[in-house]
Amino acid sequence: TEANNHFVLKDEYNGTPVKIEYVDFILAAKPFFEPDSVAVIGASTDPKKLGYAVLENLVEGGYRGTVYPINPTADEVLGHKAYASVLDVEDPIDWGSS
Repeated sequence: TEANNHFVLKDEYNGTPVKIEYVDFILAAKPFFEPDSVAVIGASTDPKKLGYAVLENLVEGGYRGTVYPINPTADEVLGHKAYASVLDVEDPIDWGSS
């Protein structure tokens, strides 16, 4: 018998079954579960705000990837260069938080 190394989903447009190999799914899902970079949209310099706490938790929690604080009025947040917009970040962003 053939090893079960795939799963089947229905195409949402026409209902046709689509076979997806597990390895392809894992590679496609990696940026979501193990992002190399995260943009924190609304990162704040104010410790009382959620945008500060999100960035602080990433940095202090041991996240090893690159963080991009997005704040249109700050030059830096928690020691990281801030960007006015995600469009200003030249490198790929795997995941965004707001």
